[in-house]
Amino acid sequence: MNAQPNINWGMRKTLVSWMVGVHWKLKLLPETLFLSVNILDRYLSLEIVILIFIYFFQKKKKIILR
Repeated sequence: MNAQPNINWGMRKTLVSWMVGVHWKLKLLPETLFLSVNILDRYLSLEIVILIFIYFFQKKKKIILR
């Protein structure tokens, strides 16, 4: 969640609550809800992985240029 400055825990709670409502209304399987929340959490944490990759790439580039 720290990777997404525009989204806080309250917004995630609202989004997951909406997903539960849609899940209930469409009478989907429980696995569908679990997978949807998992995908949401992975998306929200994706930016941190990209930032870590960029950080290490820049460090490696500095070492090579020296």
